[in-house]
Amino acid sequence: MHARHWALVSVVGASLTLVLTGCSSSPKTATTSAGNSASSSGATGTAPSSMSPTSESGSFYDPIAVGNTWTYSTDYGLASLGVVTDTERMTAVTATADGTQATISRSFHYKNGKQADFVSTATYLFHKDGSVTVPYQNIGTGIQIHVKSGSIQWPTPAEFAAGTPKTGQIVAVATSNGTTINETINFVTKGAGTSSVTVPAGTYTAHVLNQSVSVSVNGSSTGQPIDTVSYMAPGTGMVKSIMKSSKLAPGSSDVTTVLTSFTHG
Repeated sequence: MHARHWALVSVVGASLTLVLTGCSSSPKTATTSAGNSASSSGATGTAPSSMSPTSESGSFYDPIAVGNTWTYSTDYGLASLGVVTDTERMTAVTATADGTQATISRSFHYKNGKQADFVSTATYLFHKDGSVTVPYQNIGTGIQIHVKSGSIQWPTPAEFAAGTPKTGQIVAVATSNGTTINETINFVTKGAGTSSVTVPAGTYTAHVLNQSVSVSVNGSSTGQPIDTVSYMAPGTGMVKSIMKSSKLAPGSSDVTTVLTSFTHG
């Protein structure tokens, strides 16, 4: 999942470019072997506390099925971006030796018209142990991100329940308008229990995932860690995400993403 969300900020020239690490997806609903849509535990109901990472209903974090479609609304707290609508659709699901690979297409629309609408594609790896590898990529146009090493990992269900942090590092190169910068991103993801959360799509009992990243550009730190809290509803996926953006852009408010609708594939 935008804000599927993990939004990071990279400084390229004089502009702020939002970079997604993938928490920012919409709820995803899985199908059963018979092809029927599995029930989504979400709106106006209590979601189960866990899901089998190998079941056909999806992973601990996200249900998995071609055609699952989520629509999010993100308020970036910046006049140049404003409110962005993000429609995400799971377009392909492929079995791998270690679990499942899911491809998600995203369509972004800037309500204020100050930025051009665009589309992108992201790939998630749902591992058999219940952990997830999420993409680190650019959200927007005019910049290319090349990951040289590393990946972002979400905890297994057992690690989540125990509050065991998942740590790692990504080394990437960003290129924009002929300018190249080297980025090093250190991340920590950690489960923080469950919480009831209400968004336009409904009321959910969600797993709370805390995420923190520290970014260095060309060897220099960009400042304090960027903290994000995401709410992942079993059988639905991410329903809300909040990133503390004030550390990166003085005067800006938090970046908040909420689920507005979800359709089963």
